[in-house]
Amino acid sequence: MQRRSLSTLLGAVVCAGLLTACSDTTSPFGRQAAATYSLQTVNGYRLPYSFGNQDGSTTFVQGDAYVLHDDDSYGEITNETVSDGYQSYNVTETETGTWSQNGNTINFRPTSSTRGSFSSYSGYLDNQGTMRISLNGTVSIYYAQ
Repeated sequence: MQRRSLSTLLGAVVCAGLLTACSDTTSPFGRQAAATYSLQTVNGYRLPYSFGNQDGSTTFVQGDAYVLHDDDSYGEITNETVSDGYQSYNVTETETGTWSQNGNTINFRPTSSTRGSFSSYSGYLDNQGTMRISLNGTVSIYYAQ
């Protein structure tokens, strides 16, 4: 009887561990992703980061931040200046959606975006509170505030 109780207890512990692993909300470093992350660099360059557009104008990224909430929702806001060589104007882009964490990976699922992109994407969280997002060949580094 004692042998069966021990195996039942061991089985319950293993099942509990598996259930916990499937709904992991912290990285292996014990870091929870829910926080505010501010953009620091794009492709290794500090802000403002600039890139050319197809119409000949230039976009200057002035700032970008993600806010990951405890309820698994997130918001992103990007502040840019667009210049065509004659005049400049400010643009604010926004994105909202849901996020999940599995170990060091943060998965984003946009539900609203002024950019019109609703494709899911992922980021990586390290033990220093740095989030790395790589999209379409562009690597963005964010620091937790």
